[in-house]
Formats: sequence, C-alpha cells, structure tokens
Amino acid sequence: MSSVPISASDLYNRLQVDPTLSETRRVSLLPGKFADPIKCELELVDLGENPDFEALSYVWGDPAGPKQTIFLNGINHEVTTNLFTALRRFRLPDRIRYLWVDALSINQADKDERNEQVAYMRTIYQKTSRALIWLGDSIHNTTSEEQEVAWNTDFTRNHPVDPMTGDVAVDPDDAKRIEDYKNEFLHYYRTPIAWRHNLTQDFELGAFCLIHLLAQNKHLNDADIPFFLAHVVRQNVVRVLHKIMETPWWNRQWVIQETVLPPSVSVYYGRYKASWEMFSVAAKNYKVHRQGCCSSQYAQLPVEIVRGITHFAETVHGLDDWRQSWNEADNSHIGLRRLLWQFRDRETTNPKDNVYALLPLVNWGTALQVKANYRWNIAAVYRDVAVKIFDVDQSLLILMGTTDKSSTLSDPYNPNSPKLSELLPTWVPDWTVKPPTYELARQLRAELYNASLMNNNGRKTSFYATIKQRYLQLKGFQLDVVTDVGDMMPADDISAALVFKQWQMLSGMDSSSSPRYIDGDSLGQAYWKTLCMNTKHLDKVNDDDNLHINKSDYELTDRDYGQEFDTVWSRRSTQSGRGGDSSDPQAISPLSRQGRTQTFPQFDINTPQPSTPTRSGLSLRHRQSPPSTTFIDRQRNEAVAIDESVHSATTGQCFFRTMNGYMGLGPRKMESGDVVFVFQRGHTPFLLRSNGQEEVPGKGSKAVWGLVGDCYVQGVMAGEAVGDGRVWDEVYLV
Repeated sequence: MSSVPISASDLYNRLQVDPTLSETRRVSLLPGKFADPIKCELELVDLGENPDFEALSYVWGDPAGPKQTIFLNGINHEVTTNLFTALRRFRLPDRIRYLWVDALSINQADKDERNEQVAYMRTIYQKTSRALIWLGDSIHNTTSEEQEVAWNTDFTRNHPVDPMTGDVAVDPDDAKRIEDYKNEFLHYYRTPIAWRHNLTQDFELGAFCLIHLLAQNKHLNDADIPFFLAHVVRQNVVRVLHKIMETPWWNRQWVIQETVLPPSVSVYYGRYKASWEMFSVAAKNYKVHRQGCCSSQYAQLPVEIVRGITHFAETVHGLDDWRQSWNEADNSHIGLRRLLWQFRDRETTNPKDNVYALLPLVNWGTALQVKANYRWNIAAVYRDVAVKIFDVDQSLLILMGTTDKSSTLSDPYNPNSPKLSELLPTWVPDWTVKPPTYELARQLRAELYNASLMNNNGRKTSFYATIKQRYLQLKGFQLDVVTDVGDMMPADDISAALVFKQWQMLSGMDSSSSPRYIDGDSLGQAYWKTLCMNTKHLDKVNDDDNLHINKSDYELTDRDYGQEFDTVWSRRSTQSGRGGDSSDPQAISPLSRQGRTQTFPQFDINTPQPSTPTRSGLSLRHRQSPPSTTFIDRQRNEAVAIDESVHSATTGQCFFRTMNGYMGLGPRKMESGDVVFVFQRGHTPFLLRSNGQEEVPGKGSKAVWGLVGDCYVQGVMAGEAVGDGRVWDEVYLV
C-alpha cells in the first residue's frame, strides 16, 4: 500500500465523472474496528440507476486546522478531524457501508466538476436512503470505542400506539434507558453528600432522555419528568442540550437541503443516535405544552432553563417547517429570494455557497435558473442572483433588507482581490452580512403593502442591469425628503422606553395644536400605526399547519386601528398637560402600564415576566399564558400580540419625519436629507441618497443614487401617493 501523498487530480482523474450523465462517486466505507485505520473506496455510480447509499451531513471544520489521514482507493488522503470522527463512528464492524460524502465524492479542486455536482444535489439527497447528520463528538470526546446508544421509538406520523393509553408505543430499550436514568438520579440524591464523590451522572444521556420524553408528549411535572425535581440536574441537562444545539452543524447553510430533501434523517451526537422525528416532535410538543397545559410549570422555571429548551425547539422547528412543507405540500412556489431571506444568518466556508447551498430547493418554473459557477468571484455571483430574482419576482422585494456590505474578499483565495464593499453596488444584497434583529419579520410583511399600486395597474419594473454593470434603472418618483431622524430602537426595555419618548416627541403629538395627520387620522393614530407598521401579529399557537413558507404571521389592521391609543393619549394630556409626565419615559412608552391600564388591567408588558425573556432575549410571543376564552386573558393575549408587532417593527429601526409631514420607520443608517422614493413594482417606498452625476453606459450623464434601504411610510403603503397624473421618471441606482 502506497504512503506517498499524491495530488487530488491524480486521485480523481482515474474516476472522472461524465458531465453528460447523472454520475457521482459513491464512497465504500470498509469494515473495521474502532482503532483500525479508516479505508474507503471510490466508485462511479449513475444516479439514474438508484444506487444504494446514505448521505453524510456534517461540518467540514476549519480547512487550516489539524488533519487526519484516511486511505482512499489505497492511498493516503487527508481529511478534517470532524469528517474523520464521523467516518469512524459510522463504520460498521462486519460489512461495507455505502456513503455519499461531498468532500470525498466531489473533486474539490475541480471548479467545473463542483459546478456540475451542485446541480445534482437535489437528486442526490432525494435518492439517498437516508441522511446521517453528524453533530460532532460529544462533550467527552470519543477517544475509545463506545457502544452506540440508539433511540428506536417510532415518532413518525404513522407511529404505532400503545393500545392501553393511545400514546406513542415506546421502544422497550428506550423505556428501560429512561427508567435507569431516573433511578440513577434518585440514587445519587438519596446518597449522603459525603459519599457522592464516587458517583457520576451522565447529563448527555439526560439531555436525550428529556428530548425523548418531550416527544412522548409528557407534561412538565414531577411524575412525567422526575429528574427536573433537582435544580442542579435540571440545569446541567439543559446546559448539555444547549451545547448540542450550539454545535456548528445547526448554523450551516448546506444542512437545509440535507435535512429537507432526504426521505429519512438520523441524528448522531457522539455515541447517541436518534431519528429526526424524535427531535421535531419534541420541539412541536414543547411549544404546545408551554403555551397551554404546562404554562404554570414553565412560569416557575428559571429564565435560563426556559431559554435553553426554547432554543432547542425553535432551532429544530425552523428546519422541520421546511422539511414538512417539502414532503407534504406543493413545493412549486419555493423561490430563491424567500430562502435567502429565511437563512441569511447561516454560515458557509465559501461565501458563494450562501446562494449555491439553497439552489437544490428552488423551483424556477419557466424562469432562467441560477447555476453554480465557482469560477466567478463572489460579487459577480451576488449580482447575477439579484438580476435573476428581479426577473422571477417582477417586483423589488429583493431590494429589501440591509444594504450593509462586508469586508469579505471577492475572492477568498486571492488576498489581493478587492473587498465586496468595494465591488457591490448598493442595490445588490451582500449575503455574507448577517441580518439585523427582526429583519425577516419586517420583510415578510412587505407583500401586505402596495405602495406603487402595482396590483392595480399591472406596471412592470424597468431596470437596467447586467452582470458587468453596476447600475440599476427603475421608474419612480420622489415622494419627500427626510428632515428628522430619531435614535435607533434598542433591544432592551429600559433603553427602548427612552427612545420611545424621543420618537413620540418627533411625532408632533406633544406640540401640535391641530393634531391631524396627512391622511386625516389623528397624529396619535398615525404614530401608533407607524410603530406597528399598520400590522398585527396573528396568534397561531395551535395552528399545526402553520408552515412558514405558506403563511404570514401578520395581517393589516383595520381602518380605525389606533383610536384607543389616541383616546388614552388625549385623556393623559388633559389630566397632566400635553404629553403627560414627560420626565417618566415609561409613561411615554407606547405599551407602558400607564398607557394601557384601561384595557389590560394588571398586565405590564414592559416588565419581564418570570418566564418571559426581555427584548434582548426570545420573542414575547412565547408567552407563559395559554390561549383563554376569559375576557382578561383575551386582552392579555392581545397585548402580547400588539407588543410582538411593535417589537418586531421597531427594533433596530429609526423613526423619521419628512418635509411634508409624513412619519415612518427606516434603517439605522438613514440620515436627514435622504429622499423617499416610490418605484414601480415596489411594495414599499425606499430611501435613497444622492451620489451626484455619473456617466451611465448608453444613457449619458445621469443623477445616480445609493440605496439606503426600504422604509415604512404611514399613509402611502396602499398606493395613496400614486395619482392619475403621477409622472414616473427614470432613476438610476449605483
């Protein structure tokens, strides 16, 4: 057997994939004991012939980090430590295991082959018998052979049930393991403290027992989850659960398709193995129990415990929504823009994969597809994506969201290449930039608006953009100029109250002798509608079919929405002078107790409840109170829904006023002097900043503008500013 390292091209050329066929390379992981060298064989297979294989889903790890050696087709081949430990765990002692592993099955040094294989990703993950998710080694690294701990209870939709109880039929080995853990826990705490130093507790096992019990639909009480009795055990079990959910796999872009597409998925963490359904059903049951029957128990838990379990549930649910939608619903409407919005905060080794990792999930219809091209630099990829999405959407939705640009190199492998901030026009999103808090919630509201009356007149956006040009030509008109900009709304309640005070003063409610807004509403109504973007959050606690790609969490408010705020404000102004007690920021905060007492007795939404994280924590919609038919609880639930609307609309945003008296919300980078434009095929207005005059190819010298971002402007979101005589001029973004 040769031990001389050879190049990747020598290794893969003897098994060259044919680009005219649906070929890929299958990995045969040869049998062996734990400490034996890892030996693999590559072979060409035609996906059209349905070859047998399991697909590995894992994190490559740091390319510059330490490497381990395996034998690939009889020669030394270096792989990352994480892949090495995965192969060691998945190797069988007595037979070959057939796998598809991207780092081995694809010649990573051949950019053309990578382009071709990315196009087969959907087929590969749909044809695999199952995906093997490798979260990594456990806290106690697997340095010696340990027997696999497999959880075998069937939690799929058609699972067997216990004929006596009607509950899921728990696998006997799973039941014994949970019972043994309970007894171990009881033995530990029944042992005198002086003798406990010889005893240990397996909190990793406890974390998996907790997930299993949640999946069984158990209640959070002493009888169902007895080891939650001891706060030390509870704390350590949840800490381990949090550590499991903080492994890099959960934040990786490629795992979306690797979880959504396969017919079956198994999760591995060190020596533990469980079905994806055990995780997903546990996450779903947690949500129902926390907001319903077990709300009082959760209300008594420390905040860090609730956050830990909620983090588990939300992380799993975010992926499982898409898996369920793909497998059970019509997925023909899944578009690239929606996927990019949803998963913008995830990580990739190559920034091009922020886009390419999502392509297998996209259904393009008759539109020209985006295809992977690893020969392009990142800026060219992102420009191409923006232009293709314009063509697919026939709207300006792709312009929404942060316009920040990163200092990432346009070619990560060339240290002398320009940065993305130097190459990308303002109108091309930089998908390496992580979104601000609640950006997705604001973007998903966009389709509720119709600022350009595009659904009435059928206008289509004209735009001038090619992959070699930096100009985007639109048709629009200048609505107004920003004159006053408030501070950015922070995440924490105390600081937010001070900013709300400033915003309210900017609204003019304190000083106007005739408090009427442009559209005829009172200033109070207009201000309130601005704070919630004229939307209200929908309570979907028990909506089992609430899949994110199918439904919105918000709807537009009624015409008279906000009158209650105006009434309360007028009463306070009469009692204590206009603006009430201006020295107390809580008195001026829109959701303060003082302003809401008449409607929501004994409920202060600005004061964090025992189980309710503050603005800087988790969303308040994960509330401690279950849906109720009582009057007070209905009002309480409405208050939480209102706060969710205001919270998501304002956090990280700035309040502004314009020269003609409009008020609105815009991005943190906006400034006085920015100009509000309405464009054809735009759901919302946009803020632009002058960049002077430039020579636009084929157009001559033109005024050009930089895109600051989308904005909400009260009174124009339904097309009120678009009159019959409105002239739509050419506008050039750079």
